[in-house]
Amino acid sequence: MFQRTRSTLPYICRQCRAAEARRTHTTTTTTTSSSTHPVFPPPPPPSGAAYLANRRLIAIHGQDAAKFLQGIISNNVRAGDTKGFYAAFLTAQGRVLNDVFVYPLAGNKAWLARAAGEAQAQLQAGADVPAYLVEVDAAEAASLLQHIRRHKLRAKIAVRLLDADEAGVWSVWRESEKWTPYAGSFDSAAAATPHGSSRHEADSSGSSNSSDTDSPYLSLIDARAPGMGHRLLLPRSTHPSTLSAAFSGLEDTSLGSYTVRRMLRGVAEGQAEMQRDAAFPLNSNLDAMGAVDFRKGCYIGQELTIRTHHTGVVRKRLLPCRIYALADARLADHPADVPLEYDAGYAGPTPPPDRDVAVLRNDRKAKNAGRWIRGLGNVGLALCRLEVCTDLKLTGEGTVWRPEHNFRLEWKGEDGAVVGASGTGVGVKAFVPDWLRGRIRVRKEAGRVE
Repeated sequence: MFQRTRSTLPYICRQCRAAEARRTHTTTTTTTSSSTHPVFPPPPPPSGAAYLANRRLIAIHGQDAAKFLQGIISNNVRAGDTKGFYAAFLTAQGRVLNDVFVYPLAGNKAWLARAAGEAQAQLQAGADVPAYLVEVDAAEAASLLQHIRRHKLRAKIAVRLLDADEAGVWSVWRESEKWTPYAGSFDSAAAATPHGSSRHEADSSGSSNSSDTDSPYLSLIDARAPGMGHRLLLPRSTHPSTLSAAFSGLEDTSLGSYTVRRMLRGVAEGQAEMQRDAAFPLNSNLDAMGAVDFRKGCYIGQELTIRTHHTGVVRKRLLPCRIYALADARLADHPADVPLEYDAGYAGPTPPPDRDVAVLRNDRKAKNAGRWIRGLGNVGLALCRLEVCTDLKLTGEGTVWRPEHNFRLEWKGEDGAVVGASGTGVGVKAFVPDWLRGRIRVRKEAGRVE
């Protein structure tokens, strides 16, 4: 009687969706009379301000907002907390859905009204209603909004996605100032807090302006890695230089330059670099970047994450890398001397953004060493086997890496042929940042009982 209509939309697997996401982050090209070559962003300035057009904001407010977030994200949420923090949404199987920054509004009337939208009258009736802004990859904002609504059930909260013209996300930094995680403010320096310490243990006068009811902006210290600077939420038409003298002297720079600066520090961001529903939080360094609180209670995805942390060994992690032409004997013959430096004028070979690119040891055995994730110019991020690509020793077996080893990238071209044969392709070298080296757990060998 009734015929079932079939969807005309083709099924797209997770790997293809990830490849499509990577394609949206490709560099622009400039066509000349002789060839077409990529144009890479300029090096990041020592002091800069970058508008992050690839980020969106989701507002969560209501009586149960803090309790709801506590049960669905990987970091600890305390009602009444005024400090912003980094966290992640995970699947029930412990894989990454989204990496996010969370900004408590904590009585900031202007931002409460902006977050509430149509529910503004309801919020004004109760000034103490908890409210948060969640910053997420813009390409994944609609999916995260759907995920939050799916788990809302009877929680007394309201959720909405802010329009792109309502508020913007900025990253600001000064290389000359050693901003520390969750301590001090943009205007004045405070006592240093070691990287990775809990935000609840730091001075309460610092990292976020959420508690200021008249502040035109919200801020937090980007504590994922040392030197990442501050993150600002501003009304869309506002520039940081108009807010305070503390923001003067910052050079306007592009999203691309910010991305280069982030990659040089080994910091992944967004689902083009942490594949949705596939990447594990510890492989993506979310534990080292302060996104996971291993002392908090139950939340979605906790079981596998905490079991791996306490009983397992994380053998693969995202690391910053530099690529070069293997035909360049100056670099290929001395891989230990290759520095991690960005070259905006790099004209060598680069891996395609829409291919599954393997990292292989460049020798006869071609030992698999990891997978290329994403790059910009001659720098990028790769998921590397630590005991193959680096000198790190994780277990009693020890590392097989040697200073004379070099590595290459290999992928299949459109015709199915392998690209990147030994000696003719793209060389790659992985680096372990100092901040990450000190955060990697080494499994202790059990002592033998005589």
